[in-house]
Amino acid sequence: MEHAPFLNTILLNVGVQALNLILFFLLFKYLLGDKIIQALQERTTLVKKLQHADQEYQTIVANAQASAHEIIQDAQGTKKLLIDEATQLAQQKADALLDEATNKAKSIISTAQVQTANLESDLKSNYEIMVKTTA
Repeated sequence: MEHAPFLNTILLNVGVQALNLILFFLLFKYLLGDKIIQALQERTTLVKKLQHADQEYQTIVANAQASAHEIIQDAQGTKKLLIDEATQLAQQKADALLDEATNKAKSIISTAQVQTANLESDLKSNYEIMVKTTA
């Protein structure tokens, strides 16, 4: 029988300790725990956003590089077309100038032939007159 009050005291102490633990847990959970959990969730959300932001940044950079490559390809194609057109225009201009020069040269030659024929006939007629005058 002497042990019964001692056992009651132990059970009472264990009950009080259990009640203290429960109260401590509830106070911690409602006073600090919810704030800590909320802060951790916010940090987790921010970390996920940052991971997604990094992936989005990589995607944007890749798209920009692809666009830049495409623009360069288009510019090189346009450059080639412009060079080809300029070459064709220059060739046409050269052909036109060559034709014009050829026509002018033919005109000059025909004029020279006419003048040569006129001078030759003048010389022949003058030769006869000079021979008659000398004789």
